[in-house]
Amino acid sequence: MVKSWKELEGNAKPGIMGAMGNENAAMDDTMELFSIRNQYTKQILYQRLSNKEREQFQERAAIHQFEGGQTRENAEWVALREIALKKLFESGK
Repeated sequence: MVKSWKELEGNAKPGIMGAMGNENAAMDDTMELFSIRNQYTKQILYQRLSNKEREQFQERAAIHQFEGGQTRENAEWVALREIALKKLFESGK
């Protein structure tokens, strides 16, 4: 598991044209870094869920993927957002 943002930046691969490449290579590097950060954020949020919430997350993600026609990654983000919002509202009661 990734432990720091610096490690994430170190894991980003250089673009097609290398460090001195054109805008497309720089954009590729940036998008890859964002993707790695999103994966890291999703891991952290998932680890904070209880076992019951993890089961709900898996169920909701499957529903969004197969019935909603979303990609697995998008379905997981939607399900994670639903569970996190539910948890937030329940803690505020």
